Amino acid sequence: MASNKLGKLLLTLSGKDLKICQIKERSKELTGEKERISSEHELLASKLHEKTLQYQHAQERQKDAESKLKDEQDKIIDRRKQLVDLGGAKVAKIMEREVEIAARSVQMLEEEVLEAIKIADGLKGEVAESEAKVSELHRAIKDDFPNIDAELESLDKELTKLKAEKGKTFADLEPRLQALYQRVNTRYPANPVSVASKNSCRTCYRALPQQTFNQIMAGYNMIQCPGCSRILVYGEE
Repeated sequence: MASNKLGKLLLTLSGKDLKICQIKERSKELTGEKERISSEHELLASKLHEKTLQYQHAQERQKDAESKLKDEQDKIIDRRKQLVDLGGAKVAKIMEREVEIAARSVQMLEEEVLEAIKIADGLKGEVAESEAKVSELHRAIKDDFPNIDAELESLDKELTKLKAEKGKTFADLEPRLQALYQRVNTRYPANPVSVASKNSCRTCYRALPQQTFNQIMAGYNMIQCPGCSRILVYGEE
């Protein structure tokens, strides 16, 4: 095999490894995005359920407070009617006392109603906000997931094809070079090969001895960079 052809073969192999790594990284990114959206949707849906229950409870408290307030207000109206109907100083004094007590109770209940309304309104806003977020994530699951799944399927097909092509290219290397490539590729995944040009490694820019550079130009493909240990192949800048 011609030396320049072997150098190109090594660069091609390294390029395929790079594409394989990029595809795996993209697939990992897409899968992680799906998991993130699903997890966030589940968490927010759970919080929405909790907030909805709290809001319903707050509404019940508001209604109960308003009902009690109305009862006390009705009592005051009834007592005042009795004051007019019964007459008599003694009875009037008793009725006025009851009216006074009821009025204080009304004031407390009014404050309770206002607080209940405030809490209910706040929870209503939180529920609406949570509903919007859950709806947005639900839309992402419905609309985006099919696109993500389609891209993942496409990437998987491309990955299978690249692995097959890499296997054929790798098989064209002699056993010693295969072992060297695998060893360096473990250290520098998808980047085990570097071009040597202008008497230096063009990856780490380590200067090469002239004799070493001449050997690389001559087609020796088992030479590693003394700086980064990548396999060196000759190439123009």
